[in-house]
This record gives sequence, structure tokens and C-alpha cells, in this order.
Amino acid sequence: MIELFDGYVVVIDAYNYALGKKRLSVSKNGDIEERIDYVAYCTSLLSALQAFNRQLVKEELKKGTRTLNEALTVIRETEKKLETFIAENIPEVERI
Repeated sequence: MIELFDGYVVVIDAYNYALGKKRLSVSKNGDIEERIDYVAYCTSLLSALQAFNRQLVKEELKKGTRTLNEALTVIRETEKKLETFIAENIPEVERI
């Protein structure tokens, strides 16, 4: 599993890269469990990161009515946030 931010993860199996968001739920017997709500199934890590970017934009744009210019600004800012996150984690990848 790859931890992203804002509660998102990429779960990797033999067939795909699944983008999901962690959440807490209460089981039938009252125990608190961590679950993952999947939002996209992708064929590569790159496509999972692109789906993550789209999901972040969608969540932000759902918050209210915006002009086209404001929506484009949200898209640019979200892309920049993801690029910064990736750049900050590259040194960790290079050490492996």
C-alpha cells in the first residue's frame, strides 16, 4: 500500500492499482474498523496518481459554485500540491 495524503492510499495487487480513501466505521459488534472506500481502479501507478489528482479536484469543486477561472485555479493548485508531494518523496524512493 502506498500512503498519499488527505487519507488516500493506492493499494496494489496482481491486477491493478486501486485508489482508495481510508475511513473509520463501526462493525456489527461495535468495534471501530479502518476501511478503504475505492474510487478508481487503474492499470499503472501513474494512472492512479492521475485519478487521485482528479478526485482531489472533484472534491474541491463540489464545495460550491465557481467561475471557470476559479475552477481552473483549483485544478492548477491541486496539480501543484501533488507535484510537491511527489518531489518531496523522491529522495525516499532513490534510497531504496
